[in-house]
Amino acid sequence: MLIEKRYRQVDIPRLYEINQICFQGEQCPPEQVFRDILMTSDVWVARMYTGVLGFAVVKPDSIPYLWMLAVLPAHRDMKVGTDILKDVEGYYLSKDYAEMTLHVHSDNWRAQRFYLSHGYRISGIEYEWYTDGLGIKMVKKL
Repeated sequence: MLIEKRYRQVDIPRLYEINQICFQGEQCPPEQVFRDILMTSDVWVARMYTGVLGFAVVKPDSIPYLWMLAVLPAHRDMKVGTDILKDVEGYYLSKDYAEMTLHVHSDNWRAQRFYLSHGYRISGIEYEWYTDGLGIKMVKKL
């Protein structure tokens, strides 16, 4: 597997398709919003000879914000998400950032367990983060 800190224009339809598969409802932005997010963010793409397996999008602010991490269901439990997350965290650590933040939907137990197992801690609850549930704010010291 190859993880690249970039995406290609030809990748955008596949990235959006993966986003639709992995995120439901309001968590899945419209395609143009998704494209705008890609253009203003750092993007990592996990590839194999079969194509794109997953990706991560980070908003590079004073504290990097993990906007989304998505892995195709058929490739979960194969360390794809872990490998992407390690690359993302390593990149920001090398740039002397002290921490990263993210939000997870309150109903997404799988994602909560994933991030907790990778050193993230719950730092708050955002009552209006999602209209269909609470946003669990998580942070990790790098």
